Amino acid sequence: MTAVVERPYLAKDQWSEVLRLPVDFAPYAVEELVQMPAASSGKTAFLQLHFERRDGKTRLIRNFSGGHQIVRQVHHMDSALGDMAVVFIQAVSAGVLQGDRVRIEIKVGDGARVLVTTQSATKVFAMEANYATQRIDVTVGKNAYAEVLMDPLIACTGARLYN
Repeated sequence: MTAVVERPYLAKDQWSEVLRLPVDFAPYAVEELVQMPAASSGKTAFLQLHFERRDGKTRLIRNFSGGHQIVRQVHHMDSALGDMAVVFIQAVSAGVLQGDRVRIEIKVGDGARVLVTTQSATKVFAMEANYATQRIDVTVGKNAYAEVLMDPLIACTGARLYN
């Protein structure tokens, strides 16, 4: 009998993958960028947050950042929900630019409870070529609870964002 091993993390070449790109975005996809190609190194931001319940509390067991979004610390802020982890995603860039591919992967294991939020609104700048994407994948285990509350997007005139 052969055991099936689930691959827990995305491979680096899958970070910028866009699912179900709207037809209206197709003409933008072929527009080349002057500064650097879309989804290239420096244009791709990836954040992996994986939580598990351990010793009666939700713990952040994987915190991987490949770009301009980071999580520095896990908080257990509410005494009534002492097992619930709270994390704030911090953006260390000015905002989302043309050609950016932003992706967040959140996995919440069985029985874990988490609130994931951001520290402020995200600016999406005007784009003369191509487009930007922001993709959030959330997987929640049995008897687990996840709140993902992203602050608003502030889109400048001419922004092209597929969220």
